[in-house]
Amino acid sequence: MLFLLSCAGLQNAAPASSGARVYSVSVASSFETVGTDADGAPLGALQDLAHQDLHLRGTVVMTRSRTFRDDSIGWRVVFDELDEGPSADGPWRESGLEGRSVELRTFDDGQILALSDAAHWTGAPRHGEVFDLLLPMLSPTVPVVSEGDTSFRRSSWPFQVSSKSGLRSTLVAEYTSNGTRSESGSRRVELDYAGKLEAEGHDNRLDGELAMNGQVTGTVWMRASDAVMVRHDATWERQVVASYASGATITQDQHFQVAATLVDTP
Repeated sequence: MLFLLSCAGLQNAAPASSGARVYSVSVASSFETVGTDADGAPLGALQDLAHQDLHLRGTVVMTRSRTFRDDSIGWRVVFDELDEGPSADGPWRESGLEGRSVELRTFDDGQILALSDAAHWTGAPRHGEVFDLLLPMLSPTVPVVSEGDTSFRRSSWPFQVSSKSGLRSTLVAEYTSNGTRSESGSRRVELDYAGKLEAEGHDNRLDGELAMNGQVTGTVWMRASDAVMVRHDATWERQVVASYASGATITQDQHFQVAATLVDTP
């Protein structure tokens, strides 16, 4: 679980548009893994996995699927086309995530409330549990901040594979507004942010407790008219520690460079 082993001018969010939002996404990631058994000896099975690089590129489609009684919104998130490779130069192959989908339940401001069908993303060769960060990248929780001012915002999202396996992550970040700019025929609010990342969870498959901490820095551009995210660039650094009932411990340092850009809307 969570391991790779094989604002000036910004309005309060308007009701989400029907139809689809199409995003071009890219992820450059690297993983450093170490493990020890109950006696502190290195886990030999991890030696070949000590360092791994994985890059993703492709298209993600978000389609509004339903509205709940509390006016929260259901979004079907589909990896429409997605390739993966060991570097930015490839060689590229079809990702195991291609064609997979989940449903996000969010408020109008982007706050993620729930995630359904996460099991469709997880396990080799999909590794969706590692790329859970794509969800808050596509649905960021951004405060309304006047140009030059700052504001803190807390966002949280679940990645629940089953009733006994999952992780809940929390990001507390400070946002600074760089003001409103006109680009591609629309006005956009640009915000820089930096924050602390924490998470706890459980891996029932191997009876393990999960803990994660890290930091995120990024820039997000929101369309001023309706608060739709039009571009989001971020760097994620996090360390995940799994402690198992057997006494074994696995630690993985994860680094991500992520970009998402809106390429089509209704």
